[in-house]
This record gives sequence, C-alpha cells and structure tokens, in this order.
Amino acid sequence: MINIKKRNIVKQLAEKFSNAKSVILADYGGFSVQEMNELRGKFRESEIEFRIIKNTLSKIALKKAKIEGLEKYLVGQTSAAFSYAEPILPARILKKFNINGKTLKIKAGYVEGEVFGFDEIIQLADLPPREELIANLTRYIANPLINFVRVLKNPIVGLLNQLNMIAESKKVKK
Repeated sequence: MINIKKRNIVKQLAEKFSNAKSVILADYGGFSVQEMNELRGKFRESEIEFRIIKNTLSKIALKKAKIEGLEKYLVGQTSAAFSYAEPILPARILKKFNINGKTLKIKAGYVEGEVFGFDEIIQLADLPPREELIANLTRYIANPLINFVRVLKNPIVGLLNQLNMIAESKKVKK
C-alpha cells in the first residue's frame, strides 16, 4: 500500500517537473503553518503551485523527468514552486516574501530547461517583467528608425516652408 502511494507521488512529481516552465526550490524551515498558508495564497493568486516535497521521492521523480543537476539541492526541508506560465514569477514572489523579518531561503531553480543556483535565481528575479523587456527592446529598435525618418523629413519640411514663404510674399505684392 505504501509503495503504491509513493509511486503515485513520484509519478505526479515527475509530471510536474516535466510540464513546469520553472521550478524554484526553497528551504521553508522556521515558518509556521499559518505563514506557509499565506505564502500558498500568494502563489495561488499567481497560478503557481507550491508544495512541500520529500527529497528522496523528488530525486527519483527528477530522474524520471530526465532533469539533471537539481538533485544536489534536495537536502533539508524543501519546498517547490511550480510555474506553468511565467517562469520567473515564483522566484520574484519567494524573494519578496517576508513575514516578521523572515524570508524563505531559495536553494536553486530549474527555469526553461536550465538549472540555476541561488545567485542566478536572484538575478533572474530582479529582471523586469517580460512585457517590460519587450517594450524596451521595441523602443531601442524603433528609436533609430524614428530618428532616420526625422532626418529625411527635415529637408522636405524646410523646402515646403520656403515655398510657402515665397507664395505668401507674392500674394502680398499683388
């Protein structure tokens, strides 16, 4: 009975690891059940699944999901935040989550096929949202084109102004 239950847990975890765009591992030690429920609520609002996971079962699930490099971070009390849409959002939420001066200790993460350590996850969490990055890139691409059009337009506008001045001066003479 116990083996069947553990096999089901491993199967579910392997599916979650395979389907998630990102998985962020954190040490949840030192938090009460109420505090963890508050964190779960924040994740639920963002459509992120947050679970306390067993290290040994997770290591087996990682092998089934063919993910290498994350198993070495499965020590101590481990929680996992699975995101199926926005890959960086769980890291941002974990980084900002602070109750009475306590924060979860991020261990590592698996983001879109790559394993990242603590430092890299924090750097990813500090990045602006994807929409903002796309807007900035668009602005950087568009600015030289806009300036080029202005440069091309200036002589034409100057010529039109000169022609208007000549036409008005001829009207005044009549």
